[in-house]
Amino acid sequence: MTKRLLIVSGCSNTEHEWYKDEFGIIAWPVIVAQELDLKLLNLARRGASNHYIENSIIDAALKYKDEDPLVMALWTDTKRLNGNDCYSYVDPKYNDQWIEFKDIEDMEKPYTIVKCSLRSIWRTKTIVENLGLRYVDYLGDFHIPNLTKGSLANAYKNIRSDWYFNNLNFTMREIESGGIDYTRIPIDGHPDQSGHEKIANIMIDRYMNQLKKKVEFTYD
Repeated sequence: MTKRLLIVSGCSNTEHEWYKDEFGIIAWPVIVAQELDLKLLNLARRGASNHYIENSIIDAALKYKDEDPLVMALWTDTKRLNGNDCYSYVDPKYNDQWIEFKDIEDMEKPYTIVKCSLRSIWRTKTIVENLGLRYVDYLGDFHIPNLTKGSLANAYKNIRSDWYFNNLNFTMREIESGGIDYTRIPIDGHPDQSGHEKIANIMIDRYMNQLKKKVEFTYD
């Protein structure tokens, strides 16, 4: 009998082969696949942005949707993007046809950058779940850039009222703390073996809670 597929994506915190070669560490996707007896498709790349994570997961979910895969994402640093892709100005005198890229004001940069990642996270979750697939994610190394004095407080204020944030499962506490707290490899800064086991347990727990809720809903 063919094993069910586990699709994962992320940055270096998710890329197994690099961890194994460099540190002899078993990364969290391998632990999850072993615990749940799944076949692993790991799309993670070192230095990947949240846009890459979104695109790789959606492409794989569309390709393998008929196999009913389980999908997991560990999100990364929000600063890995092209900020100008997140902000545009439409001149009304051109009947909304002319778009001019503008510099982002320093005060708005943290929120604008975070909004890009929140949008990617929401799209990924929505598309994968609309395909009828099980989806689990966590914030990983999700960080809010603090570029100027006062900009961080402004970012918090804007995030609290942001549509994408209010339609996701994350709390402001999780976002403000920079995602997940785990032990790290000295000097290197990536999660150590204990850190990967913690991430794996969080992912498995979230998945099992989904299954429990499904059963409770079915028999309610």
